[in-house]
Amino acid sequence: MVGIRNSSRRTTSPSSPIASTGSSTMQPPRTEQRNNNTRNTLAELIEKNAVIIVARFQCYMCFMLQTLMESLGAANYTVIQGEEVEEAHLLEELSKLEEGSSSSNSNGGRLRSLPAVYIGGKFVGGVDEVLTAHAKCELVPMLRAAGAI
Repeated sequence: MVGIRNSSRRTTSPSSPIASTGSSTMQPPRTEQRNNNTRNTLAELIEKNAVIIVARFQCYMCFMLQTLMESLGAANYTVIQGEEVEEAHLLEELSKLEEGSSSSNSNGGRLRSLPAVYIGGKFVGGVDEVLTAHAKCELVPMLRAAGAI
């Protein structure tokens, strides 16, 4: 199950198409429709939040990025966590979002692993790219421009 957690440590299950809703007589949504709804939900979250960290549940590197955001004073970030079995689905949907956007990443438009970090609606990268931006003193200005700090 995918969960969304903001920096106030509140974990919720998204009211997203990842889990089907309705009565037991309803047919579950088709895979294509569910994938489009998931992609739309992810796109909306990325657009509306200053910082999004798409993470695998109990991933040390994902936790390290959250700790970095907190140490920099980023009080306005959101974590989308998925179980390990959902990682491939999340990566596929995020890659499709990137293919449709004007931004590009170092993987040629394909995300290869989680975490994936978005700041100000733009894909920054994974751990390596975020730490590189921090080492170059570029991360804090990005966070300020996005309204995270």
